[in-house]
Amino acid sequence: MDSRSQRSNQTDSSKDIFNPSKAINYNCLQKVVFFSDKHPFLIYKDSRSIGFINCVNFEIQKLFDCNYKRGGNIHSMIQQALSEDTLEIVSLIYKPKDDQGPEERKFGYYTVTFE
Repeated sequence: MDSRSQRSNQTDSSKDIFNPSKAINYNCLQKVVFFSDKHPFLIYKDSRSIGFINCVNFEIQKLFDCNYKRGGNIHSMIQQALSEDTLEIVSLIYKPKDDQGPEERKFGYYTVTFE
């Protein structure tokens, strides 16, 4: 057996992180801008929600429902530190026309304070 096949049998822990919204994949995964030992978090965004993944214990906290039904990618969410413990997340939101209402395209603004 060569070294390439041995490496491919090793567990990739990133595949073991549960996606709380059950979407097929994360379309945006970013470190928080003040990533540190105090704030060891990744922000995930997929077609259904935004939340945080703790990089120490791999716990996930879903923060907001945030539909982006088509074309989501890393450019559909940005973040800005408002202070050393407060983060603003801006996300594109798109909902196609359906029985619940008309097509909707807008920015969602979310503020999170870490304790």
